[in-house]
Amino acid sequence: RSCRHSGNDPRHPIALHRILPMQRVLTPTDTYISLLRDVRKFAIVAFTATRMDVGINVKGEPITARFEASGSWKAMVTHRVRITDPHQVDDELLDCVRRAYSAA
Repeated sequence: RSCRHSGNDPRHPIALHRILPMQRVLTPTDTYISLLRDVRKFAIVAFTATRMDVGINVKGEPITARFEASGSWKAMVTHRVRITDPHQVDDELLDCVRRAYSAA
């Protein structure tokens, strides 16, 4: 199933609207959804059949087990968070996305 369908389908186990309660611009591609503030990308969201990957552009933030280095996954972001359960979209993740949005 395509990223466009999964990210906007509220029946998806980890629907995109759970991670984006803030004002934003979404730009879907075939493989991920870009999150923009004006024209600046601050995060991306990609879906697989079993998880949602959130790429966040937060330069200078520490790499942790949860907020791993994006590495070769997507060069446009600094960190990657793999979400396999809706409860993982918590205050820690939302705060990080908000910091990326503010810095964009």
